[in-house]
This record gives sequence, C-alpha cells and structure tokens, in this order.
Amino acid sequence: MMMRNVFYPLSQEKMLTQRDPQARYYLTAEAMFNFLTGRYPVEDEVAFKLAALQLKMEGKKINMFPSGTLHNIANQVLPWDVVRRKRKQPMFIDKRIRCHLEDLADTTPGTLDHIYLSHLWVQTCYRCAFFQGQTEVQGSTRDILIRIGLTPHNIFIWNRNTNKTLAIIDNKDVDTQLIKGKEDDTPTRKNKISMDLC
Repeated sequence: MMMRNVFYPLSQEKMLTQRDPQARYYLTAEAMFNFLTGRYPVEDEVAFKLAALQLKMEGKKINMFPSGTLHNIANQVLPWDVVRRKRKQPMFIDKRIRCHLEDLADTTPGTLDHIYLSHLWVQTCYRCAFFQGQTEVQGSTRDILIRIGLTPHNIFIWNRNTNKTLAIIDNKDVDTQLIKGKEDDTPTRKNKISMDLC
C-alpha cells in the first residue's frame, strides 16, 4: 500500500481533492486501507456507511446480494474490530450496510470518493502517522501491545488487540526534555509520555 510522506493541512487537502482527481483517488485508497485495517477506529454506523460506499465504488448493486447475505463479505468491507463486535449479529450487519447502499442508489460515481473522504475528515484520528509499541499496565505482569497515532494536534494510543482507545493526549501536554546523545554527546530533544492506564 502506498502511504503519503507529507501531510498538508486538512483545508489544503480538501482543496486538492476538488482540483486533482488523481490525488483524490490516492487519498481515498489510503483512507480505505487505514479504515479496513482498523487504523481509523470509527463508530459502527460510520463503518457501515463506509462499507456501503466501498461496495458502490466497486460497482456493486444491492440486487447482487440476496437478503441476509451481506454479512458474508463483512471482513472485506469492515474493519476487524467491527466484525468481531457484531459477529453474533449477522442480520444487523446485513441490514445496516443494505440500508446505506440503498441510500446511495442515485449517487453519481464521480462523487463517491469525495463522500468517502468526507466521512473520515471529521474523525479525530484521520491523517495519523502510526507506530507500534507496548506499555506497562499497573497491576499486570504483562505489557499491552499498543498502536500510537500522531497528528499535528494529538497523540492517540489504542490497544492493538481490541482497537479500543486507551488515551488521547493533546500535543501541548507532552513534555519535551533535552537529553544527551550517546555517540557524540550532542544534546537532542526527545518526547517522554507518562500516564497511568487503567
């Protein structure tokens, strides 16, 4: 998957998607990848809308899916954490995606990627740079595997096993400390985050 190596302010990104169809295509592909892999955790209802948009972008029509069958492709159009949460409710998954797909019946293909992006632009974790890590938990002998997302304004920390948000930290609350480098004793800046996780 191609990932961007530069982050424009969101206002510039929105203007770019209006002017440049190729840029909109790549931004949509990146957003879809991050959504489907669970990197952009969203509310379940937003996930169902994005799933319907993906099916419509792929040229799928509601009549291609007999009633009660959309849950069979859930792992192709929904992130793993939504599929896991709703695994005992297959008809609910089918109903919600079907409803949103029907709402898109008259939508022109040229606007679908813009609609897809617009659902993600309002998510706080949109445009995160991602890192893997682990953290200690008080009262536990084992570390938790975490995913860290950095934006210009916030640091997000998710439990990698459940995709639940553990913390959102405003960047202005991060303490920047001056430390000495190991090889040449040149001072470098390093951010240190301290927090208690429950």
